[in-house]
Amino acid sequence: MFETLTALEPLNLFDESIEAIKAYCENYVSFNDSPKDDEEILKRIKDSDGILLNVHTTLSENVLRNCPKLKYIGLCCTLYEDESCSVHLPTAREMGITVTGVSDYGDNGVPEFVIYALVDFLHGFSKDMWLDMPIELCRLNVGILGLGTTGTMVAKALSHFGANVSYHARHEKPFAKEYGFEYKSLEEITESCPIICSCLNKNTVLLDDGILEKWSGNKILINTSLSPSFSSDKIKNWLDRGNHLFCDSFMALGNEELLQHKNVRCMNKFSGSSIQAIKRLGEGVVKNIENYLK
Repeated sequence: MFETLTALEPLNLFDESIEAIKAYCENYVSFNDSPKDDEEILKRIKDSDGILLNVHTTLSENVLRNCPKLKYIGLCCTLYEDESCSVHLPTAREMGITVTGVSDYGDNGVPEFVIYALVDFLHGFSKDMWLDMPIELCRLNVGILGLGTTGTMVAKALSHFGANVSYHARHEKPFAKEYGFEYKSLEEITESCPIICSCLNKNTVLLDDGILEKWSGNKILINTSLSPSFSSDKIKNWLDRGNHLFCDSFMALGNEELLQHKNVRCMNKFSGSSIQAIKRLGEGVVKNIENYLK
C-alpha cells in the first residue's frame, strides 16, 4: 500500500476508478489543475511514494532527482518510448522508479474520427468539399505514417471502404501484407498519396519543411498523434497553398493561431475520450497499481 499517492493534475477517470485507486493508499492527494513548472510539481509531490499524471505534465530529470521517496509513477495515458515519454525514463530507471502506462485504451475512436472526417469532406456533407464533385474513398490512395496499433486500425478501416492503403514506418511490418498494405518510403508515400493519416508517437516529426514543400496542392493531412507530426514553422505556408489539415485534438494541432485558418478543421477533443475509452483507461490504471503492489 502507498503511504501517499498524489494525483498531480486532474485525471480523466470516472469516480469508480478513483475510489478503487484510493483503496491502495493511506493518503490520496489530488489537485484541480496542472502544475505550471518544476517548482510547482515538487511542491505537490513532497514526500509522495507514488504519483499519478496524464499527458499534460512532464517529469524532468531535475524533478525526479529531487524526489528521493518516489517509487512509482502511474501514467493515466500511454507509456511511450524514452524520446516521446513525458517522464525522463533513463533517470527513473536509474533511481529504481517504476513507471507504468495504459496501452490501446483510446484507439477505437481514432479510426472512427478519421473515417468521419474524410467522408464528410470528400462528399461535402457538412459544408466544404475537397473536389468539385463528391468522391468516395474507394480506390483513393491513402498513406499511413506509423503502423502501430492505432495506425493498423485506421488502415483496416480505410481498406474496408476500398481505399488503396500504403504505409511508412521505421520497419516493414510482416503482418501488413496479409491485409494488402504496401510498405513505401516516405518519399514514395508523398508522391503517390494525396491523403496522409499520421498515427505517430508523441514528439515524432516526419513531415519537415522539405517534404511539405514537395507534397503540396490540395493535399489532405489527418494528424491523430498527441503532438504535431509536421514542421510547425512552415505548416501555415503549406495551408496557404490550398492544402488541408484535420486534427482531433488541439495537442495534435499544436498552434492556437492555426485554429483560425480556413483550411484547418480541429475538433479540439480527443477521439479516444469516449465512455468506453475512459472505462478502459481506469481499469488499466487500477490494474497497474495492483500489479506493482504485488
